[in-house]
Amino acid sequence: MRRRGATDSEPDKPAKKAAPAKKAAPAKKAAPAKKAAPAKKAAPAKKAVPAKKAVPAKKAVPAKKTAPAKKTAP
Repeated sequence: MRRRGATDSEPDKPAKKAAPAKKAAPAKKAAPAKKAAPAKKAAPAKKAVPAKKAVPAKKAVPAKKTAPAKKTAP
């Protein structure tokens, strides 16, 4: 009869594995979900819009004025 007590300790082992599994699942899904969503949408959205309009606008305007200015000087 005492040997049956050993079998009772066996189901306690898988019970310990189920406990950390429940804590790890919500922790991994909640952390990256909140950090990845705003980081990817906010970073490229703000950098892509002003970067494309500001770079060609500054290079195109001074490039046309400085080119003929050098030819007329000499």
